Amino acid sequence: MAKKNIDDYVQQLTEVGWFANMADKEAYIAGMKAKWTENNDGKCANTLPWVWFDSECVDNESAYKDLITEILESAKGNVPFSQVTEEWDQKTEPVSIKIAVTLKNGETLSATYEYESDYLNEDFDSFITGVVEKATDGKFTAFFKSTGGQDGLVLVADKDALTAAKKKRLLSA
Repeated sequence: MAKKNIDDYVQQLTEVGWFANMADKEAYIAGMKAKWTENNDGKCANTLPWVWFDSECVDNESAYKDLITEILESAKGNVPFSQVTEEWDQKTEPVSIKIAVTLKNGETLSATYEYESDYLNEDFDSFITGVVEKATDGKFTAFFKSTGGQDGLVLVADKDALTAAKKKRLLSA
């Protein structure tokens, strides 16, 4: 279990390789320390760049685009992407939603969902995980965590370090 001290927590994450493949380790750690200073609730894991989402958020024609962009940007440069698009086809019944992520290498990954309600499509987490893993040649992944009800959190992290951090219970510390 992590100690309730941000420097000790950063050291524990370093020991499991959390920062080993990061594009900008110093900026990532600085962000964690700033969060610790701003909102010290005693939980070091809350300093990680988690993205909170409400699964009942598809209420406008940029809901997927906005959430995907926030998730990929939370990776602090570790997921190289250049564009996220979202197109709604109102002519079809049910309405179809096409989302696409263009990676820095020019490759585009896309998914098409039928709009049936204002909840995220049940395959959304698989799509995001696939985008992150493809963009990083499998080094990083997206970790989704339910917070109860329809709320959730997602964290982009190095795959191996994520596994090690979970074993050491560093994500709930």
